[in-house]
Amino acid sequence: MVGKFIVFEGIDGSGKGTCLQRVADYLELKRVNFITTEEPNSKYGIRNIIKSELLQKQIVKDALVDLFAFSLDRQLHVENEVKLALLANKVILCDRYYHSTIAYQGYVQGIPLDYVLHTQSIFPKPDLTLIFDLPAEIAMARATDRGGPKDKYENLEFQIKLREAYLDLAKKLKEKIIIIDATKNKEEIEQQVIKTIEPILGL
Repeated sequence: MVGKFIVFEGIDGSGKGTCLQRVADYLELKRVNFITTEEPNSKYGIRNIIKSELLQKQIVKDALVDLFAFSLDRQLHVENEVKLALLANKVILCDRYYHSTIAYQGYVQGIPLDYVLHTQSIFPKPDLTLIFDLPAEIAMARATDRGGPKDKYENLEFQIKLREAYLDLAKKLKEKIIIIDATKNKEEIEQQVIKTIEPILGL
């Protein structure tokens, strides 16, 4: 099997992370050689800075700082994990990628979209991106049920704009992007995703 890069995207509480793990279980049963990964990534030290300093404490509120921090983390992630996995013909299931940066920092935080698209154009395109879509009100209720500290993105107004951003970039980007109806139950969503990825993986 040739390596494939599949990205799971969506607003907070959309269920993308849960579905990624269920798909991972499916690939394991199929004996597919795969890895799961995420952005920001926990292996390179920048995730902790992003999560604790930029997002929760809000010490820095400059969208450009967010853009460069996430992009630096992405560069390390791509060079040290993504490219190596693809060379080894592994399937990559990735929770968030440059689509998040385009949506968050470009569409919602107001950095000129052409500039954000330019900064992200250096990164390899995924073979498939799945955008988990549902109303922001439902997603925020789910996120609240999970508990834990809130960050500067976790408010309803931001998430409503973010959902619109994801739907628009799905039309704008010239790559394979599928919208997943995340209002359905977990089993229905899982089956929808598996049916989508099976042809790409040759299963």
